[in-house]
Amino acid sequence: MANLHPKCHIYSRSYLNSISHILLTLELSMGFLTQAIGQDVATRAAHTYCQVSTTHAGLPSHQ
Repeated sequence: MANLHPKCHIYSRSYLNSISHILLTLELSMGFLTQAIGQDVATRAAHTYCQVSTTHAGLPSHQ
């Protein structure tokens, strides 16, 4: 890095900052997506458990 022209050094640093920002945005997006999918799976699992429980108890299940 010491041999680069000052402008090249600035551009490369700016480029790296842009990449870091993009990766952080992707990571956050994936985190929210994973969280949303996890909540959906948990909701479906709870609903299925409710249906199975009411069936075993001889009660009508809600749908």
